[in-house]
Amino acid sequence: MLALEPRVANAVWQAVEGHLPPRPPDTHPLGCHRRRISDRDCFDGILIRLVTGCSWDVAARLCKASETTLRDRRTEWLVAGVFDKLVEQAIAGYDRIIGLDLSEVAVDGSLALAHQRLLQNRESRLIMLGPALGFFVAMAFLAATVYLITHGHAVAGTVLGTLDLVALVSVFVFGPNGPRGSG
Repeated sequence: MLALEPRVANAVWQAVEGHLPPRPPDTHPLGCHRRRISDRDCFDGILIRLVTGCSWDVAARLCKASETTLRDRRTEWLVAGVFDKLVEQAIAGYDRIIGLDLSEVAVDGSLALAHQRLLQNRESRLIMLGPALGFFVAMAFLAATVYLITHGHAVAGTVLGTLDLVALVSVFVFGPNGPRGSG
């Protein structure tokens, strides 16, 4: 079942609609503001963003509201607690239909530790690989410098060679973390 299928979107809208804050009155003295975009149109844009993971800009292009309006309405609904109430309603519905027994629920923190160790191992490999890649790139730039100088582009070759030398020295003198005390 697709989340953007009309009957699914309509069912979710019915659940959301009951929790929406009242519409603010138009307080402009001349009454000349543009009409407020409907909550349903904003809901459709927010749902598109949630389901597809697209940007607010793309979501706005697929519905009848601007990206600013979508963001503003989302913020308005967050402050009003609409989404918190929707989560509570979903949990209550699940408990009523299937039964929610939290007496045997356990939280395991070892997964976070495993991810942390994986990242540390990856980082240490990258730190060891960094100087080697830096040296390889420096040699490629040195070859380009020689080519430029030998083919009549002495100024460009000299500038490139100087920058290459500075970069090479800084990588090997300061290491992968840069000069101490900076940051």
